[in-house]
Amino acid sequence: MKIALFLFGSRVSPRFDCAPSLMFVTTNKKNEVVERNEKTIKRKNQIEIFNLLKASNVDAVICGGISQDMLELLKGNNTEVIAWVSGDAQQALELFLRGKLLPGAILRPGRQVRQLSFCRKGKKR
Repeated sequence: MKIALFLFGSRVSPRFDCAPSLMFVTTNKKNEVVERNEKTIKRKNQIEIFNLLKASNVDAVICGGISQDMLELLKGNNTEVIAWVSGDAQQALELFLRGKLLPGAILRPGRQVRQLSFCRKGKKR
């Protein structure tokens, strides 16, 4: 599996289209990381970023905010998208590999993982 994490330093970038860098992570069938590459994104528009992800055969994207159009384009390409994630990128990757990363996750070291309320599915108020 190939995963793309949109980065702002060591954190998940707050916005998909404004991330200064992108980390590609490749895993084996046991979900163990076998390769990790970071790439600088030089002022690309969303379509250029989409084409980069498609050419890189990305299976999953972890990012912060993302437009609805881009979300639908990625999902239409059979790419899993975990959006609206904020906090430490390494923690996000570890949770994703364990199948526990949810959209809207707020990751803070030493604290319980929270989730933005608008990202919770089926929750009644």
